[in-house]
Amino acid sequence: MKVLWLSKEQPVSYASRLHTGLRQRIGTCEALSLSIEQQQNLEDFFTRFVRLSQYDRILLEFPQSLIYQQSHFLRRLPHLSVLSLGERYSAKEKRYLRKNLSVMPWMRFIGDDCRLVKALVEKGYDAYWIYPTFNPDHYWLHRKLRGQTQCVIFDPNNELKSFHRRQIGAFQLRFLKPNEDLAGILRAEDLFIYWPKTPERTPLPMIQAMACGALVITPDPGVKMRVRYRWRDHENCIFANDPHSAFETAAILSDHPHMLHELAKKSHEDVQRFFPQPIGFMLGGALEPKIRLSEDYPKKIRIFGFEF
Repeated sequence: MKVLWLSKEQPVSYASRLHTGLRQRIGTCEALSLSIEQQQNLEDFFTRFVRLSQYDRILLEFPQSLIYQQSHFLRRLPHLSVLSLGERYSAKEKRYLRKNLSVMPWMRFIGDDCRLVKALVEKGYDAYWIYPTFNPDHYWLHRKLRGQTQCVIFDPNNELKSFHRRQIGAFQLRFLKPNEDLAGILRAEDLFIYWPKTPERTPLPMIQAMACGALVITPDPGVKMRVRYRWRDHENCIFANDPHSAFETAAILSDHPHMLHELAKKSHEDVQRFFPQPIGFMLGGALEPKIRLSEDYPKKIRIFGFEF
């Protein structure tokens, strides 16, 4: 199988790892990063540079709004798939996705947002879920100096603010501020208390913390997420029932650095499956099944923004 993967510009090493994993699964992948000008006129790009007969799959990694703007051309492409990695669609982008699937119901959607993929599958669309991934050049294991245990807290609901700037034993706390560089912070921390707004949280901050060697303490996400992401209490993370137990657990770990080190080591080993190369391999599995044919669907035409 030969895949043409078109995307916006990405970090070279990160993209290379994804492409390597995909090639290991499907054989051949020609991956191209398009300039903004090329993205704005995909029809011209395909006309000038692409021979469609050479490819078994066309994979686009662009915003849904851009795909919507050029759907008049894109709906003529065979074997079309769309990829969303690391994107949390706004309400506006979800509307564009619905519009694109209305015009191109045969299009395959591949993404790491499990709830979105599940909703599309329930509506009868061709959608596949894959693990989220991250850039290892930003989130990497940092050999921390022994000393006071450092802990950073993600708490958008301010449930843990009563502990702000407190120290418990040899345990130093700090809260994440909006728009802080998460990668730079996590590399210097031993513990990451992740207290999200909702139980159906994005797992990516947990994954990034584990990649940096920080042990995660978080509320129990429920059976589905534990199974889906293979979170195991007191093996690769720790579940806490309430803020008090979270800080109590953190204090115990700070008093027993050997235990903290062993749990963090196991956590870092388990996070390897979220690295870009395994995710590229998983993406290949989502591209392999036969894609629906546009000939099997009634054609829709968009005139002045109205579909007929």
